[in-house]
Amino acid sequence: MLKNAVYLTNLVLVLISIYLFNIAPPTTPNIFLFWALAILWLSCIPLYHFLLIGCEREAIPLMPVWSGFIVLSYSLPVFLIKPEDYEIYDVTAECLEYSFWSFLLFYIYYYCLYHTLSTKIRFTPIQFSVTGARCRFYALLFLLVNIVTSKVFSIDSIQFIGVLGFYFFVGTYIVLQHQKVRITTVEKVLFNIILLYEFIERVISGQILAFGLLFIFYVFVSYVLKAGMKKLVIVCVSFVLLYSWYSQVKYSYREFIWFSDKSYNFIERVQLLGDLAFHPEAYNAGPPKETEKQNSHIIWRFSYQASAFALIIDKTPRDVPFWEGSTYQVLAKFIPRILWPDKPLEDANLQYNKTYGLVPPEAEVSPFPLPTLAEMYMNFGTAGIVYGMFGLALLYYGMNSYFNSINNNPINKVYGIGILISYINIEGNFTMTFGVISLMILTLLALLYCFKLLADKLNIH
Repeated sequence: MLKNAVYLTNLVLVLISIYLFNIAPPTTPNIFLFWALAILWLSCIPLYHFLLIGCEREAIPLMPVWSGFIVLSYSLPVFLIKPEDYEIYDVTAECLEYSFWSFLLFYIYYYCLYHTLSTKIRFTPIQFSVTGARCRFYALLFLLVNIVTSKVFSIDSIQFIGVLGFYFFVGTYIVLQHQKVRITTVEKVLFNIILLYEFIERVISGQILAFGLLFIFYVFVSYVLKAGMKKLVIVCVSFVLLYSWYSQVKYSYREFIWFSDKSYNFIERVQLLGDLAFHPEAYNAGPPKETEKQNSHIIWRFSYQASAFALIIDKTPRDVPFWEGSTYQVLAKFIPRILWPDKPLEDANLQYNKTYGLVPPEAEVSPFPLPTLAEMYMNFGTAGIVYGMFGLALLYYGMNSYFNSINNNPINKVYGIGILISYINIEGNFTMTFGVISLMILTLLALLYCFKLLADKLNIH
């Protein structure tokens, strides 16, 4: 059965490759198309591996989805967008070639680790019955953590635990409803209000990835629960339609909420987005000039990572010397500023934006993130990629082994998905993306211990 799925995937991949080659812009050089197709085929390795081997050990197809983002960022834009129309810089054949060899190294490292190392240690914080009151008690406490850390105090350094709290709360109640556990009307209303509010808030944030992650979380949870295909198809189609519409208005919307002097509240943002959707002629502010050519294309946003990599390859070290590791400040993440008053600012994104001319020197905001792959080259050149990809593979192997075990109860699987969901796309720099992993685990385990003490004291089982 699984081998048939592999054969079908090969057939689909051949047809897609032929189609993409035929629709590519006529001015795009063939060497660009060659490397883009090479990246596309290379990125199918995790899918084949999951179908043949990984599904016996992993609850969700983390690496296939991760590789899907690689295709979206480094392969598909070549066929759909002219090289000169990438987001911040013209993509180059050298950039695409470097990308191919970089991800080939990653897969070699990752699957060597996968089949060499063996560990039975997995993330199992929930040992009690899913149908009991304690499971719901924990979920409600995590919702409280989310509200306190992201809505009441809004402290950047601990917001990661609030995000997890939201995923744990929502995921728990999806499991309970799927297993037809009886929950009160108040809980149902609370669940739907929180889910709707979070969805709207992510949409009006101006960041597509924000509500995209919520969509992927729902799909992953549904996959684990073996939910009906009909529901998943409806959700996927709805997301594609919403994404297609959002791509048309997001730059006009961002001009108002990000760059205007006025501070828009929740209600005003919803009204503004609605007005832009139904009455765009009433607004004169259009997208920034540098994005006028292709920014309405639904795939254009994903061209950023390759364009940033092309920019850095072209200008480093010719115009900008290698950074020699100065952007990596992972250890500083573990030391509070109250104990280290002179702790260096984590401003790699801003310094990258300024140094490579993406923003003026006096800018205080960095609109463009520093992708992890580009950061490797920016610091040490090709050596940075060779060693950096090994470190990245080791991280993903460790996370996938620990949080993504098929031998787990549904709630533990949902908790693992909530943690892993932030790592399916590596658009941000290394410190920002991975610097909180250890701190996150320690904080989460401490919270779960406190929840257990409180539940025992209240005699909740």
